[in-house]
Amino acid sequence: SHRRRGPSIIREFGMDPIIRSCIFEPNVPYTLFVYVDRNLPPYHGGSLSSIDFVGPVDSTVGLTPQLAPRSIEFTDTDPDAGHIGGIVTIERAFTEDDIAEYVLYLGRQEHIVGSSIRVVHADGTSHYALSLRHVDIKQSGADSLLVFARNEHGSALEGRSAALQDASLLLLAPPMVSCAHAPDG
Repeated sequence: SHRRRGPSIIREFGMDPIIRSCIFEPNVPYTLFVYVDRNLPPYHGGSLSSIDFVGPVDSTVGLTPQLAPRSIEFTDTDPDAGHIGGIVTIERAFTEDDIAEYVLYLGRQEHIVGSSIRVVHADGTSHYALSLRHVDIKQSGADSLLVFARNEHGSALEGRSAALQDASLLLLAPPMVSCAHAPDG
């Protein structure tokens, strides 16, 4: 009967493809309401059940860091075209209870390009400064730096990004134009 199956359906709600596609914030309480009715007509007389849970639903996601660093800042100081260099500043996550380190990547359109370029141990300081020297961005087509929190179970699902502006392409002042000869006039 549908009434006997209701509790088991509620217990197994985490396997439901619709529920699994939802993004639940970690440590936020939720209530799921499910109306359970017959599998075949006539449909009526079902039961409404609820379950309280705290996000995230997927327990494997709960093992990886749940928080992203608060921010990342970078200004390129490398004068060579297609290369970046300078200091990357990462503001730590609100809490680092489940964070072992922060991992820096090159990114293109918010996706990781290649392997990590720097890693810094999470030690509780408010800001982490990483030095980059002559990192090639031309070959990868990178347009951003991405940083993710990581622990022994893997990386957080969300990170932060900083847009890249190659210093060699910046004009420090409007271009000056001069003529060797005065125009005829």
